[in-house]
Amino acid sequence: MNRLVSWVAGIAFSTTMVCAGGYANPVHWSYSGKSAPEYWGDLSSEYALCKTGKNQSPIHIRTHDAYDIDLEPLVFSYYAKSTHVSQDHGLKVTIDPGNFMVIDDIKFKLKSLNFHAPSETVIDGRSYPLEIHFMHVANNGERAILTVLFEYGQSNELLDRIFNKVPALPNIETPLVLTPKEIMELIPKNRDYFRYNGSLTTPPCSEGVRWIVLKQPMTLSKSQMRRFKELIPYNNNRPLQPIHARTILE
Repeated sequence: MNRLVSWVAGIAFSTTMVCAGGYANPVHWSYSGKSAPEYWGDLSSEYALCKTGKNQSPIHIRTHDAYDIDLEPLVFSYYAKSTHVSQDHGLKVTIDPGNFMVIDDIKFKLKSLNFHAPSETVIDGRSYPLEIHFMHVANNGERAILTVLFEYGQSNELLDRIFNKVPALPNIETPLVLTPKEIMELIPKNRDYFRYNGSLTTPPCSEGVRWIVLKQPMTLSKSQMRRFKELIPYNNNRPLQPIHARTILE
């Protein structure tokens, strides 16, 4: 892997495509320079919520402030085997149709796994080396993000398989076949979670996103994290956003 090529790809201006953001005119954004997160809201009127929104993500979750309401158990139905790995403001695994999660009696279809390092979510002052967002979208366009945090410990073999498929350049997809069982290996067995109303953590920072933050972290080895940073040698975590009047549930 050519580190220089990966580095240039990571910090160069990036494009929000029509299919991702729903906008006819692509607007460049990134994680550094004049298109970094602190400037997103000024790059385009379509990104105004990045600057003015009151329900933005990520946030600092303080457990003593969470309300215990006995949240409903999470229901997963992951069946599809075909996926594609790419660089898209970081590492992204696009999931083919056939997988979904049920929340509030709504079926949210799994669209992608988006990797952020270091973590965007912070819990009780603790940041994690890696965070994966399981991006789900319902038929009505509503979104739900299931987020899994990773701490240092035992290696995760599935991460090795994914990392080995990352292409050298952005906008290129490499096929990867995952069984439903393998996809579930990225989700902890303990499904206790925090929930809050948030947003996308990338432009256009759309709000009204159901955030499901699993409490139990998964593990990866330090050597795996080094490998990830060789592939994505820049930080792609948006800074923490104010909670304002929101309530965190557990």
